[in-house]
Amino acid sequence: MTALCVLIIAASGFWAVSMRDAEPDPVTDASTGAAQRLADAEAQRMTRPLSGETLRGYGQAVWLNTLARYGAHEAIDIAARKGDPVTAAKDGQVVAVFRDAVWGGVVEIDHGNGLCTRYAGLLWPVDAIKDKAVKAGETIGRVGTPPVEAEDGPHLHLVILAEGVPAHPSAYSLD
Repeated sequence: MTALCVLIIAASGFWAVSMRDAEPDPVTDASTGAAQRLADAEAQRMTRPLSGETLRGYGQAVWLNTLARYGAHEAIDIAARKGDPVTAAKDGQVVAVFRDAVWGGVVEIDHGNGLCTRYAGLLWPVDAIKDKAVKAGETIGRVGTPPVEAEDGPHLHLVILAEGVPAHPSAYSLD
């Protein structure tokens, strides 16, 4: 009887080690991976904060006056009429509201999981209130003209930040 118990324990140990090193099941892993990617993509999805043509896209070369050189545009500029409403792209909490000499009215919303949106070029005063929760589609301000991009006329300068770093809007369905 003892020999049988030792044999069962040894076989169980061998099975556990072989399963640990086994190749993953491609069918199960692929469907689980696809479902997770879909869930991750849906969690990141945003709504466009206003209708309008993309005036300047993410990554385009722009002249940086303050540095006297060309650099990458780390936002998207959406053309609109002065005073058009700008809405939150995703549920979140307003973490910053300020007026800036370079960017005009600015609102920043934290959406959790390291994701933030920054809306610049808004008319002052803005509608958003610091520390207030907002829902996607809720008006946070009105289109103005960012002083640094005044030659482009009224538009929204929208920056998406992932872990504090500007991110391409295509990952969030906004380009």
